Amino acid sequence: MSIDLVTLYAYQPHHSGIYHPEGLQFRRKTVGVLTEWGMTEWGEWFGKVTYTIPARGRDEKVTHWVPGWVLRPIEESKST
Repeated sequence: MSIDLVTLYAYQPHHSGIYHPEGLQFRRKTVGVLTEWGMTEWGEWFGKVTYTIPARGRDEKVTHWVPGWVLRPIEESKST
């Protein structure tokens, strides 16, 4: 699955900051492994995914539930 980290980790409006090259890189799409689908009590779909968040010199691996609307099949993400 392709995961849109920009959508998943929304940014504060009008944010101004200083670039930190060692920092976690959330402003990108990344590839993850979908292991399970789950539905909330109100009918929204979430996917349990494992993916890495890159940072200079390391990758931080995370697994958690994310909204289904930030997930796309890899084939679809290549064309967008």
